[in-house]
Amino acid sequence: MTIKACLFLLAASVPAAAYAADAPYYGPMKKIDGWWGLGMKVGYDVRLQKDGSWRVDAVMRRGDALSVAMYRAAEMARAGGHDYVQFLGGSASRGGGTEAATVIARPSDVSAPPSECAGRRRDACYTAAAAEVMRILSGPDGSQPGVAIVDHVDRFGRSVFLSGFGIGKVDPGSARVAAAPLAPPAPTPQPPMHMPVSARLPDAQDRFKQALKEQQSVRGRDPRQGWTISD
Repeated sequence: MTIKACLFLLAASVPAAAYAADAPYYGPMKKIDGWWGLGMKVGYDVRLQKDGSWRVDAVMRRGDALSVAMYRAAEMARAGGHDYVQFLGGSASRGGGTEAATVIARPSDVSAPPSECAGRRRDACYTAAAAEVMRILSGPDGSQPGVAIVDHVDRFGRSVFLSGFGIGKVDPGSARVAAAPLAPPAPTPQPPMHMPVSARLPDAQDRFKQALKEQQSVRGRDPRQGWTISD
């Protein structure tokens, strides 16, 4: 199956009532009624992996199977009292009149990125706020799990829907970062002991010249400069 990482979907603006009438089935996997179903199943199925992660499979005849699988993973995380859900990978495919998707996920109490990924695509491996994923995939009226809401309308008047891997992602830059320890102050340089005494202490003759210079008159008539030759 091929990876599906669709962040923005463009479509014509559609009334919310139309979405409600065509909302995909959201619930545990069940067989399709009618002879034309040929025993086909739709819905989601969750299996616990050996490493503790969830494998969420979804099959839809209409709607976005990946959105249904992601919503179910976030819903389970929230039901377990966790604020975050880590998406570790996933895939999606379409054929035979249905769309299928698989999402590998696990709940989390921290916003840190996952330490490992199950898939090859990095955009399918991240930590998301579970409540935000559910909000984005709850439909126009908030009661249609697996249906993307309209994010905004573009300059051509088309509705832009937000869905697929990347929704609800927690910005790593917003996480608290421990302050780096302060570096110790640099020691005051001391003259090496092997330096000659004449280099470390002013010469007595130089001190005498400096004192004599300070006693000389200042050329000028500005009273602030002290006494002058003409005084």
